[in-house]
This record gives sequence, structure tokens and C-alpha cells, in this order.
Amino acid sequence: TAALELLGAGAPFPVVVSDMRMPGMNGADFLAVVRRRWPDTVRILLTGQADLESAARAVNEGQIFRFLSKPMPADQLRATLADAVRQHALVTAERDLLENTLRRSIGVLADVLSLVNPEAFSCSARVAEVVDALCAHLQLADRWQVQVAALLSQLGCVTLTPDTARKAYAGQPLSAEEQVGFAGHPKVAGDLIGSIPRLDGVAAIVRSQEEPPRFSIKDDLAAAAPAEGAAEVLRVALRFDRLVRRSGRVAAIAALRQGGATHPRMIEALVAFRPSWEGERTASVRFAELRVGMVLRTDLVATSGLLLAAAGTIVHATLLLRLANFANSVGLREPIEVLVPGDAQPGTRVVSHRS
Repeated sequence: TAALELLGAGAPFPVVVSDMRMPGMNGADFLAVVRRRWPDTVRILLTGQADLESAARAVNEGQIFRFLSKPMPADQLRATLADAVRQHALVTAERDLLENTLRRSIGVLADVLSLVNPEAFSCSARVAEVVDALCAHLQLADRWQVQVAALLSQLGCVTLTPDTARKAYAGQPLSAEEQVGFAGHPKVAGDLIGSIPRLDGVAAIVRSQEEPPRFSIKDDLAAAAPAEGAAEVLRVALRFDRLVRRSGRVAAIAALRQGGATHPRMIEALVAFRPSWEGERTASVRFAELRVGMVLRTDLVATSGLLLAAAGTIVHATLLLRLANFANSVGLREPIEVLVPGDAQPGTRVVSHRS
């Protein structure tokens, strides 16, 4: 217990060495707890001859990096510790590389969506914000998968015309052909995401986004499988966003509550949620005054009538770059109506604009 408290209170430890025989908890069980709570920490088990069978079982189950038999010469212990430190460096470097690669790949896909289909990107950005709030309230483990799924949930809409996406998100009637196309977008997105290594779980969540709710009022969300809980969070966030677009946040929460298909804990999270698109104040700005973090109150349109960004879109650096190109060539319809959240930074411009 004291060792676990020390691990929890201090900076991440690269290596932990534990004796097999200890009071209260044996070394294999202790290192299994370390593995669950601090998976990057390399674990070494120190054993006596009588403990070899259980130590070998711990190695086979993947709970420890290596086990050492007592008595252990000092030079051999030092060499083992050096190997363990190198293993920790290798594991963390690989994880950081993977996370950075995935993060940039996801960012590129989201940026492409924002350029090809502004309506779909606006929806995914709003839904991602709702998902963040739900995950925080529910204290979901491994929430990164559903957060990524939210950002890429509308990726399949790249196959749709902007007009079809606009009508679908506005709740307007679709033709039979449009209905088929829009209904297929989750599978299209899931197939695209599934081609990226390590994103199989994200792809499964995206594919199931339009399925009926699976958690009743009596279900224990904490006991649900992580993948099932994550998928339900995305489904609820999408339903909430559609209702908000049509009737406002208060009415959306009332509709979800009355429907009886949304878990009470998710309702609690949505009641406490304060979306950035409600903003702290409204403003009418010229393009040169547009800043990262502002939220569009109305569609942003080129003078030619082309939709560049849908209402509800949070302004980001890539969007500003695209708008700069249109401002310098075709022109933008100004002023632009925006919401300014309290944490928006109105200072330095991200791109320059030729007057």
C-alpha cells in the first residue's frame, strides 16, 4: 500500500523492482496493479527458488519485464536495471510517436472534411464538444477512442453533395436517393478509419453511431464494456446535437428526458454542459477581425454564394487559411456574425490578409 501511494504521489517511475514475498500482497499481484495504473513503468520481480513457478506465470501473463532469482550479484542487478530503463525509453518513445502520428492523421482528415463539406465538419466539431463533456461527467476510461470517433463521425459525408448534408443536418426532407446516401455515411466513415492502424475500435464506434440506444434507465453504465459505453456516448451526443439544431438546448434536453431512452447520468451531463457555440457575447466582425476560437453564428459564404463554413463552426487555423484565399480572390460576405467564448484569444492573427 505504501509503495502504491508513493507511486501515485510522485512523478512517473521508469522502473519498479519488487520482492515476491511481501506482507498483505505478493510481488506479482503488486506489479499487476502497477501495470494497470502505470502501464509504462517497467516491472521487475525478485524471487527465491520456491517462487519460480509463480514468477514464471507472471512473466507469461505479461505482468512483468523480467524476474531475478535471489541472491542477486550487484553487477547483474545493475545490468538488469539498465536494460529496464532502456525498455522504458523504447516503450514511451514508441507510444509518443504513435500518438503524434495518429493525432496528425486525425487532424488532416478533419481538415479535409472542413474543406470538402463544411456542414458535416461543423456537426462533428459540435458533437466532439458534447462527447468531451459526457466523457468527463461519466469518467470514462480510454475516452480517446470516442473523442476521435466524434471528430471523424461525419467523415463519410465527403461522398455526399453539400446540399444533401445541409438538408440532412437541418432536418429537411430528403429524396429517396439522398436518404440512402446519408444513411450510408457511418459505414463509409468506418471503412475509411478502419484502414488506419490501431483505429479499429474507433471505426467500430463510428459505424454504430446511428444504431438505437442500448442502455436503459436501469442499466449500470460503469459496468458496461468500455467500447459499448463509448459507442453510446457518441449516439447520445449526435441525437442531442440534432435536437439542439432544431429546437434549442433546453428543449433538446427535455425531449431526451421524455423519450426515456437516454441514461439519467448522460442527462445530468447535458444539463451541466455549456457549449462554446452559445458564447459569452455576440459580435459582427470583418474577416480581418476573425480569430481562432470564435464560433460562427450564421453560415459564412463567399460573394459567389459558395458555403465556406456552416453556422456553429468553431474557427480554426486551417479554416482561416482557406478563408484568406477566398477573401483575396472571390471575396467574402461581410460582416460575419460570431459568438465570442470567454476563452477566445482575440490577439495575434494566424494569417495575414491583403486589404
